[in-house]
Amino acid sequence: MNKKQVCSTVCGEYMGDEVCQVALKECGDSLTDVKTELFNTNKSLEDCQNERESQYKDLLNCQKQQQDAISALQKAQIELQGYKDVNAERDRLNLEYPKTELIYRGKRFVEDIYHQRQMVTFDVREFIYANDYHLKKVASEITAIYNPQNEEQFVRAVNSWVANNNVKYETDSYQFAWEDYWQFPEETIVLGKGDCEDTSILVASLLLSFNIPSYKVRVNLGLVYGQYGHAYLQYWNGTEWLLVETTMPWKYTQPLEPMSQHTEYKTYWAFNDQLAWCIDDGMTFGTALEKLTSPESRAWQRTRQEIGLNRSKVKSKSPR
Repeated sequence: MNKKQVCSTVCGEYMGDEVCQVALKECGDSLTDVKTELFNTNKSLEDCQNERESQYKDLLNCQKQQQDAISALQKAQIELQGYKDVNAERDRLNLEYPKTELIYRGKRFVEDIYHQRQMVTFDVREFIYANDYHLKKVASEITAIYNPQNEEQFVRAVNSWVANNNVKYETDSYQFAWEDYWQFPEETIVLGKGDCEDTSILVASLLLSFNIPSYKVRVNLGLVYGQYGHAYLQYWNGTEWLLVETTMPWKYTQPLEPMSQHTEYKTYWAFNDQLAWCIDDGMTFGTALEKLTSPESRAWQRTRQEIGLNRSKVKSKSPR
């Protein structure tokens, strides 16, 4: 196509070279402007698309954060409800019986200037605790041997540890030439001997060392078969109280049984590291202590221990 044809196409007719060149320049400038505008439009469109993609990503992130927040809130609500349930259960159990103060008075290895043992008093709650080197060491040993996976397995594991002759039954009169001597947990561990209240206190302390809540553990004082003074443990499994008998070797590896099945046990007083209760005011605390140390009760417990050891000639296996 020659200049005349191009000029005729652009201007509609040929108007001479000079005029045609001006028209062509103007047409080129216009075309450049159109291209520039088109480029800018495409750039704006691309920016818009990028912005929309960024907004979409922000929306997705916002939705994810919202979902995470909802999940965290639901988890917190579940945990809060769990705490409320635990607190409600704890309060219900702690308020089940009248609270009281139980004071134990006995001779201890505290010698005065005359080299005699002194009579000292303790709140019974002081005998149960978890923050002790010996208790933590035994708890670690029990965990390594039996590998308990839950609270109830640990309770049975502790009794199995006791059953394996780690704590031998011995009366206070034989050990200390004194009718009633309550041992602290580390004393029972170090001596390797103790009677019913000593082993019950030890097991209760070991359970606390395994982070079992205090309200689930009680040391009971009362009678067995209506005449023998006895101390024994009970553990709350979330549904009912289970008997934890620390002086009956042949039962250590068996499943724990509900207290409701053992009508031969009559509880008058109970305590843990935080509270003490009067379960039945038909017997004073002093009388309960006297029953614990009566010759009949000691003879009955020793006989039962000897029978149990004869029936448990092999060491206890894992309680799981």
